[in-house]
Amino acid sequence: MADGKWPTGLTADTPADDAGRRVLAARLAAVRDALPAAVHSSDEDVEHVHRLRVATRRAAAALHLFADYVPRKVRRETAAARRGVRRAAGEARDWDVFLVRLDESAALQEADARPAADLLTGYALGERDAAQAILTAVAADRGDDVAELADDVPAAVRAKKRLPATLSDLAAVQMNGLFATFAEEVAAGVHDAEFPVDVF
Repeated sequence: MADGKWPTGLTADTPADDAGRRVLAARLAAVRDALPAAVHSSDEDVEHVHRLRVATRRAAAALHLFADYVPRKVRRETAAARRGVRRAAGEARDWDVFLVRLDESAALQEADARPAADLLTGYALGERDAAQAILTAVAADRGDDVAELADDVPAAVRAKKRLPATLSDLAAVQMNGLFATFAEEVAAGVHDAEFPVDVF
């Protein structure tokens, strides 16, 4: 469960608040643990930044799923840290992917395309360095906050009478809402809907 992807030991009857604590702890810890390598070792392996970006997306999904179990004040207090890390990791990763695609482009391997390839590579490397500087600054500014989130957010999760009591109850509510949204989108003829989990 080190990467927070598959929290173990959960069943349909697990109390939703307990599930929330365990899932949020795992996924926020994955962000905390991925941040140092993404900042200090991205030159050795670009996958460090990829792992951080993935961890932030998984944490976003967990925060979205269990949002009602976390006090509003705690959700507000996490906003600056989560957004800064997500955006910085995303920007750096986008340039890493761009550079890989440049290397893999058959058209840019042609001799007459080399000047263009070199220009694009130089530009992309400059942008990647700038993105890394932003990620480093965000980590320096918000790294302690990110570390605290892994403990503070799960500890703040609370059961409430008006909320689904078990994980299966929560799943039913979530799925019903998603299917209702899907049906509305289909009826309206929308072809490019986005799932609203962009919260980390």
